[in-house]
Order: sequence, then structure tokens, then C-alpha cells
Amino acid sequence: MRTLFENAKVGLVASPQLKDNGAATVTYIDTKGWDHATFILAAGAIDITLDAKVQECDTSGGSYADITGAAITQIAADGDDTVYAIEIKLAGRKRFLQPVITAGDGSTGCYLAALVVLTRGEASPANAAGAGLAELIKV
Repeated sequence: MRTLFENAKVGLVASPQLKDNGAATVTYIDTKGWDHATFILAAGAIDITLDAKVQECDTSGGSYADITGAAITQIAADGDDTVYAIEIKLAGRKRFLQPVITAGDGSTGCYLAALVVLTRGEASPANAAGAGLAELIKV
């Protein structure tokens, strides 16, 4: 049986950050060679509502457009320490994807981070770096 990272790649698309009243700092992911993408949003302490969605584009620096249905709206202000996911089948999608995470205006805001896990690739990663990891420990 294969382990997860023998046919998956991880990307950090929103580094851990505190965000209040605006959009989080995010980056895109290149999905070339992969069949599925799962965006995972981790919300820490939160005192405002939070919205998240995924957008797509043909080029990394082009104009991104929302993917219909790929959104989580109004994560509650009392949703401390929760994890959310958006799964996307990549067939027929544009090559580059990025999240958009927007925090409302609270007293403090929201601590958050987001990852994407690409799965079912054309080729398996040869090592930890190929899987998007700094290190992979197998026991």
C-alpha cells in the first residue's frame, strides 16, 4: 500500500498570519500533472467572520476568476481552532489555482494558515522536496 506522500504534493498557499479587516497574503499553486487539489484552511483564534474561496487562471500572473462552488462563506467568529477543506477535481480546470481568504473587521482578527494537497499525479515524487516537504520522516 502506498503512503500519502508517495503520490501527493503539498504547497503552503497562506503562511501562518494574523489578519483583520482584509485579504490574507496568499500565493498560487501550479497544478500541472495532478488530478485533484484539496485546499485546507486552518483557523486559530478568531473574533470575526472569515470567508475563503479558490480562484483559477491560465497563467500564474494573470487575472484569476472564482471557481463556482469552491467557497466557504461566513466562518463563524466563534470558530476557534477549526479546519476547513475545499476539494477540486482538476479535469477541465485552469492550470493555476489560488485561495482568497478574507477576514472581517474584529478586535484582533483571525490567526490562519492554508495548505493545498495535490493528489493523483502523473508521476510520484522521488523525495521529500518533490512532495513539497522540507523533510519526511517514515516510521
